Amino acid sequence: MTSNKRYFASFKEFDKPEDVHLGDGRVVQALGVGSIHMKMMYKVSRPKPATMHDVLYVPKLACNLFSVQTATKKGNQVNLVREVAGFEIAVVIYLELVLSWES
Repeated sequence: MTSNKRYFASFKEFDKPEDVHLGDGRVVQALGVGSIHMKMMYKVSRPKPATMHDVLYVPKLACNLFSVQTATKKGNQVNLVREVAGFEIAVVIYLELVLSWES
């Protein structure tokens, strides 16, 4: 989910807004859905182009959000370890995020 409409390579506005339930209990509205082109960063190789599909446009978000639940429902595997989060489709790692943890 993103609040930045400029990120979309393709976009379809919803006929009516759809409710999105956030982890803190708030409900915000998605106004559309589309695909975003990006470069995936790897530790062992050069960045590679990728496309994330079914990204919701939610103008009231303060930051971009990635739904682990939605990713796993679509057949992706999500691995969380102390400092790195990533998800896999088949055996290829498509996204790796370095997380900062407060002690």
